[in-house]
Amino acid sequence: MPFRPALSRCFLVLLCCSHGAPAQERRDTVYALPVITVTATRNPENILEVPLAVSKISSASYAHSRLIGLDQALQLVPGVLAQSRSGAQDVRLTIRGFGARGSGDRSNAGTIRGIRVQIDGFPITEPDGRTSLDLVDLWSAGSIEVVRSNASALYGGTSGGLVDISTLDAITETAANAGTLFGTFGLRTAMAQVGVPIGSGALVAGVTSTSFDGWRDHSGQSKGQLNLSLKTPVGAKGTLGLFLAGTSNLMKLPGPLTREQMDNDPSRADSTYLARDERRFNRIARFAARWEQELAEGHAVTVQGFIEPKVLQRSERNRFRDFNRYHLGGGGTYRMSANIAEEVRSVTLVGVDEAHQDGSILFYSLAGGNRGTTLVADKEEGGNTVGFFAQEEIQIAERISLMVGGRYDILSYASDDFITPSLAATKTFTALTPALGVSYRWRPSNSFYASFGGGFEAPAFNEIDPPPPFDTQTSLNPFLEPMTSRTMEVGAKGAAKVGLIGSSLLRYDIAAYVITVRNEIVPYDGGAYFLSAGKSRRIGVEISVFLESPTGLSGGFTGTISRNRYLDYQNELGNFADKSVAGIPSAFGSAVVRYRTPFGMYADASVRYVGSYYADDANSAGASSGSSTVLDATVGGSFTLWSAVCDAYLSVANLVDTRYVASAFINGVIAPNTTTPRFFEPGLPRNIVAGLRIHFPLSD
Repeated sequence: MPFRPALSRCFLVLLCCSHGAPAQERRDTVYALPVITVTATRNPENILEVPLAVSKISSASYAHSRLIGLDQALQLVPGVLAQSRSGAQDVRLTIRGFGARGSGDRSNAGTIRGIRVQIDGFPITEPDGRTSLDLVDLWSAGSIEVVRSNASALYGGTSGGLVDISTLDAITETAANAGTLFGTFGLRTAMAQVGVPIGSGALVAGVTSTSFDGWRDHSGQSKGQLNLSLKTPVGAKGTLGLFLAGTSNLMKLPGPLTREQMDNDPSRADSTYLARDERRFNRIARFAARWEQELAEGHAVTVQGFIEPKVLQRSERNRFRDFNRYHLGGGGTYRMSANIAEEVRSVTLVGVDEAHQDGSILFYSLAGGNRGTTLVADKEEGGNTVGFFAQEEIQIAERISLMVGGRYDILSYASDDFITPSLAATKTFTALTPALGVSYRWRPSNSFYASFGGGFEAPAFNEIDPPPPFDTQTSLNPFLEPMTSRTMEVGAKGAAKVGLIGSSLLRYDIAAYVITVRNEIVPYDGGAYFLSAGKSRRIGVEISVFLESPTGLSGGFTGTISRNRYLDYQNELGNFADKSVAGIPSAFGSAVVRYRTPFGMYADASVRYVGSYYADDANSAGASSGSSTVLDATVGGSFTLWSAVCDAYLSVANLVDTRYVASAFINGVIAPNTTTPRFFEPGLPRNIVAGLRIHFPLSD
């Protein structure tokens, strides 16, 4: 495996670090290492106290990229595979194998499955677990937290964890920011933003416009977005947060290719997708509010709600589809902190979440990629999820944290058909998911942890259509079951001062897990329908090591090695027991080296590796993605012009123009009048971006 030597060296470094600095330095020096606080676990606390695999990413780590897709922000998170499907905003995102089925003929509505994505603590993931990234804007993102462990006990149907994006960083001065970016294949972005501190809170308002011609035929994007975020203290112990966002996003979809097509001409579009002008045009607004109030010493409540109206249009699967939907929800959390004995502290969380999405759906015939005159379907579909959760955490002497929790979820689907009323149906899934964890801080900046968590994931609404002949009897597949999982993991994380390249700071994050999945949700018949597949097991190791030195030189790597197998999976297509789970590579990772000069210049070099995986359950040779190694480089500099601070950079991605698979349609799609499945979406070739950011202080 490509990462085994690196893993071995890393463990040796960590072993040395566990003995600290040289003896004299240990006796005389106490290091105050930076504290990282995370909030994605619903309880703000030191990341070392959380008995879960959690990563926090600063916007500075991805500020010099294309800034169009979430993949650019998540490259250095272990266990997370994030790849741009065609160079625009759609991203194939998997965490420990969850979400691997996301790409496919039914993914126009949203690529991501089973992974909860939030912005400022409000979900953009719909009640059925499906996520589209229309409201994600990396230009306005301040930081991103990723929970890689099973998050179902806190957030419901999120077996694959959580991605939480914050638009409010610490604002210390009134300032304006402007940015622009130009890149190959017609990539152009312009951004303007204003930030104002308000007591311990802030107001941030920004607008972003992005256009991309696309490198494949029929793969462009045009998007405009507005963000307004306000957090302000109210009274002595209250905080009000108000969040407004809106976007108009048109995205062309080039579709998958066969291996032969990709090898001959990866820039081509699938002929069927091209003829149908398959695309997604989403217009979405969001209004959200959060009230946080300390009631008394150690007692606090948080209440929040949001409403998200949507106008969605798609050319998809030979239909023109009109959706008018509203997504709304809210919840409340009560938090109690108390000292129950000397050096023993208790933190109790109880709460409830609910989210609902409903609306009309009109399907028309397709005429040259546009809406035809024949009304094919007139339906209304609604999904509702409600969950009740509780968590108890005991902290002993600031060294040991014990956590126990659980959540009960009810997910209901309802479908009405106004052309064929007899197809109307309802379906309800329920799940109880537990969570247990313990962490031990063997040093102030180092901890071990172990945890057990249950997972729950229902099929998305566009995966629950019944196969023939049942599609003439009901609108909801009677055979699909929710996917359940059990995750056991152990890990270590922390930081230490080491005597490498001066007095350097070493950060590390190591996790090993075993996940047992029942009723894995997989597509079949070219992705036209979905079924529940027996039992599978995933065993993996994740590692992340980064070194920051006072000389300006820093770097590190992340690596993931896993084995993902079906234990029991048989249907009319065959027996797939002991086959690799489709869509999950056995090894992937990234490494980066950065250098910052004292006078503002900088240079970065990085490498991304993804091992081979199969795109079908049968693990056939023609469905192998092949492995890939991609090199990137960036140079730039910061300088002051009058009172403005400017940051200009030039970045080259895929430096040696490697051909690789960025995404795969699991079990393929078979075009009309053909028999060869199309699996692969090729990755971006060499591409260059030039960017400029300007920071204008507006106060003395």
